[in-house]
Amino acid sequence: MNIWQTKISKLEAYGFTLSGIARAIGIEPQSVSDIKHGRTKEPRGMAAVKLYQLRPDIFGTPPTNHRQEVSDAA
Repeated sequence: MNIWQTKISKLEAYGFTLSGIARAIGIEPQSVSDIKHGRTKEPRGMAAVKLYQLRPDIFGTPPTNHRQEVSDAA
């Protein structure tokens, strides 16, 4: 198991899904799956940097892209 496969496995242990990891680093879920299963050896460019920087043990999980509703009662 290489460093990237280990990183993805640890993120999954923290509750990330492959889709969530992909969204957080800006690549397709299939690409994350390929890395996890050894079909691709490593992410490229900024995806590698972002994957390396994902630290749910320190920063928690990344925010989702859900919009917060704002009340008109002001």
